[in-house]
Amino acid sequence: MSALDLVLITMTTFLMIVGFLGTLVPTLPGLPLLWGVVMIYGITTKFEEIDKNFMILTTLLVGLIILLDLIASLRGTQKIKASFWGAAGAIIGGVVGASFHSLATLVIMPIVGAVIAELLTGRDAIYKVETQNYHFIGFVGGTIVRVAVGVTLIAMFLSKVL
Repeated sequence: MSALDLVLITMTTFLMIVGFLGTLVPTLPGLPLLWGVVMIYGITTKFEEIDKNFMILTTLLVGLIILLDLIASLRGTQKIKASFWGAAGAIIGGVVGASFHSLATLVIMPIVGAVIAELLTGRDAIYKVETQNYHFIGFVGGTIVRVAVGVTLIAMFLSKVL
């Protein structure tokens, strides 16, 4: 094994770990990072182990999950009839929560942002509780799906290169 191979394996392993952690922490682009690691590995090895069909399959898988995540977020917002200001408050709260680099603030701050925004626009207390419940359920459900796809992507990659 050459020094270049050792560096490639070390970097691939490190980035795969970071990518997997990104499936747990929404502020990190976990699935796109995992896909990028697979692509870079393929390019650096001249696609000897990872072929075009594998890249197409992983691209479709990651793209589909990202699209489904966006659609689920939109549908969840529509289901609870969130106002524009509630959605904007959740986004602002998410950005603020992400800046603290803590999973707790990442989960709590979008809820706080949505509740504050809805309070300022005059929405009632029942809506605020409903918003919190939907946000938490969506967060947990989305995380489970991202982790499952991340594990699948890593397993597919390892089955090709080992």
